[in-house]
Amino acid sequence: KGFAETPMMEGIVSEARSLGAEVISFHSGAEPFVSPDLEHFIEYAKSLSYSYIYVTTNGSLATPERLSKAFDAGLDSIKFSVNAGTQEVYEQIHGRNHFERVLSHIRFATRYREEKGLAVYIGVSFVETRENAHTFDSLKALLEDDVDEIVHYPVANQSGQMPGISELSIMDGAPCSLPFKRLHVSREGYVRLCC
Repeated sequence: KGFAETPMMEGIVSEARSLGAEVISFHSGAEPFVSPDLEHFIEYAKSLSYSYIYVTTNGSLATPERLSKAFDAGLDSIKFSVNAGTQEVYEQIHGRNHFERVLSHIRFATRYREEKGLAVYIGVSFVETRENAHTFDSLKALLEDDVDEIVHYPVANQSGQMPGISELSIMDGAPCSLPFKRLHVSREGYVRLCC
């Protein structure tokens, strides 16, 4: 538990930019809106001329207040991870009854973007499992007019964490490229090979 210390995070963001990084994401396996400093980090990265700043969120803490601040700080892209198309299955998959809350946050993001004339990409990702597969069309019908894209992924075995799912099911036999293309840093400042 805890958050990345602001001076440490600023140092990492600054050093990565000085070494040529142009794109930055604030999530890496965690919910970005838990951080009370998320909007500051976005604004700081924008001040360093990062060309693209994005987050991935489950959306439950992405309140209208926080979304508007993140957009105003310079966020270029937000993807909401919504892995169900009904309230009942959402609660089963996510462990919380936040389905309607998340949908309202997504719709707010779209309205705010339009009102402010911002060029922020708004997407939704849906990771299909046996338990939620039958609800994808429902989610698509609920949100397809509100977002730029709904990305549908089959579930994949990440680092052996899901027995019974092929390690390479999402990559068609190719090895994972993430350790070679991205740098993942934990809140403590440790470099990790995987998100």
